[in-house]
Amino acid sequence: MKNLILIVLILIALSVANLSAAAEPEANGGVVQPFKIWKDVQPVELKKFNAPVATRYELSNGMVVFLLEDHELPIVDFSMTIRAGDLHEPADMTGINSATASIMRSGGSKTYPGDKLDEILENMAGEISIGGGSDSGFAGLSALKEDFDKGLDILVDVLRNPEFPEEKVDLYLAHARAGISKRNDAPGGIAGREFKKYLYGKDSPYSKVVEYASLEKINRKALQDYHAKIYHPNLFIVGVVGDFKKDEMLAKLKAKFEAWPKHDVPLPTIAPIPTAHEARNLFVERPKLNQTTIMMGHVVDMLRSNPDYAAIQMMNEILAGGMAARMFTEVRTKKGLAYSVGGAAQIYYNRPGLFYCHALTRNEQALETVEAIREEIVKLRDKGVTETELVEAKQSIMNSFVFNFDSPSKIIGRQMSYEFYGYPMDFAEKLMAGIQRVTVDDVNRVAKQYLDPEKMQLIGVGNTAAVDKSKSFLSLPNIKSLDVTIPPPTQK
Repeated sequence: MKNLILIVLILIALSVANLSAAAEPEANGGVVQPFKIWKDVQPVELKKFNAPVATRYELSNGMVVFLLEDHELPIVDFSMTIRAGDLHEPADMTGINSATASIMRSGGSKTYPGDKLDEILENMAGEISIGGGSDSGFAGLSALKEDFDKGLDILVDVLRNPEFPEEKVDLYLAHARAGISKRNDAPGGIAGREFKKYLYGKDSPYSKVVEYASLEKINRKALQDYHAKIYHPNLFIVGVVGDFKKDEMLAKLKAKFEAWPKHDVPLPTIAPIPTAHEARNLFVERPKLNQTTIMMGHVVDMLRSNPDYAAIQMMNEILAGGMAARMFTEVRTKKGLAYSVGGAAQIYYNRPGLFYCHALTRNEQALETVEAIREEIVKLRDKGVTETELVEAKQSIMNSFVFNFDSPSKIIGRQMSYEFYGYPMDFAEKLMAGIQRVTVDDVNRVAKQYLDPEKMQLIGVGNTAAVDKSKSFLSLPNIKSLDVTIPPPTQK
């Protein structure tokens, strides 16, 4: 202890001496040079960043494979995209895609029942995941290099031969029913759900929600039938990244998957999203809330492949993209109208996107907040943006661009997405080059072309009881009050 105290005292003395020396004039009589502030530091030219690229292969059964070696750690990560999602479910059985995937994982196979599977993975510090999504499903395996072969055996067996034990089916359905019963507890969830329902239409697969009635049709036989229909290797896109040699890994994947025959899977055609803008004023009354959640916007008839995609991202960054955006500065900071406010130009790979703004505010300020948001949208559309705003928006996006490539898993995941949607593998690089070329005129043009503030759909979720009617959502023209009561189960 005495030695430790002595060391600390010596370090303190040295620090004081260094500070004193820094404060003294130079011995040769020169003037002390002040510390440089950040504005005086000359920028250093950064080396060009070249992200590694995974190698693409295609097996004889149609399965696509991307392999990317990364020898930094003795770990191998396997990921799979399945070319079928919630969109492709039977209309009367909403939820079966996610149910099938989830119970495959929890129930395991005959050789590896779910509970035994969990124990094996825990002992080998591995992880297996299987799930469903809107456009596609997924499966994944992460394991130490030495355990990868065993993990791959397990995953392939579960994917090919799921058991769907009754107790796991019952457990999943119980959790799903509990989720339905609580879905109106979150105002943001209500707003997002109803916003899409009225924008896309209640029968659109993009706005459907799981109800008790559809869960009643999900049983072991239905899960087996759905699995037999969807899980075929020609619908799989596989990516493997980690500590391996490409030729050895490709041989392993061929040994495990090529004996699995391909199968023609006629996926249903998805109805197109309506793109015409229609002004609607919608409100959901929730008496216990002292805040109002707001969403307003419309469909944008654009894919990411559109040449205007870069410009509309710049537009949104200036208007609503973050704390430096107009929406945050004007509506929240200067006018103090919202706890949070923002927006997005949510453009998809394969279907028309959305432009929307959102806010959370006090009930009595809800209408004023809507007017302030709309004012900023109109102002941007009619008066445009400045060169300074554009430069700052470009810097923000370009500075965050590298985080799309900060791990090999992100790199290979991006390539798998481009494969799935039919985009070129250098799409991200071309997008960044496009963003660099965006001008003020480009932003102003897309704002006039795509923004339609007079025909935006507006939805609020809040409480109007204690609000003066002239300041309430209920004073809006053609306001429609929505009933979000959950349809009860039909089974007795």
